[in-house]
Amino acid sequence: MRTKRYYEIAAEASKKIDGHPGLMKLREWCKKAEKILDVGCGVGRRLNVRGGGMGVDINHFAISQAKKKYPESDFQIASVEKLPFADKSFDLVYSAFVIEHVKSPEKMLEEMIRVTSKRLVIICPNYGSPNRRSPVSTENPMSKLIR
Repeated sequence: MRTKRYYEIAAEASKKIDGHPGLMKLREWCKKAEKILDVGCGVGRRLNVRGGGMGVDINHFAISQAKKKYPESDFQIASVEKLPFADKSFDLVYSAFVIEHVKSPEKMLEEMIRVTSKRLVIICPNYGSPNRRSPVSTENPMSKLIR
């Protein structure tokens, strides 16, 4: 379901969680960091907080949208389980609402640790995803998925 519609739904859900405590702290760290990597960046919205950085995602559609929408950042197609960067390339490496979707989270973590020189941040789970919902949500999961 990683289609245009999926990313439209995910973008709407992202707007609803802008006040998430983890995202608020992440914004603070982004403003202080020099070299940032967003692992599983989707359409690049989180990198826009700082106005620049590097984002990687495996989805071609997401990366094409990110490049159009946020030209001040760099984006490339890459697997989060095999990042195409040298060791200690970034002082802030983060992933928000991605790890629970990855086939091998331990490989993703190993790669994130490898490419960071200072700070690693992981925020999860992704209840904004069209096929997920918060345990406290009263919304019917099938209704959300169909919408």
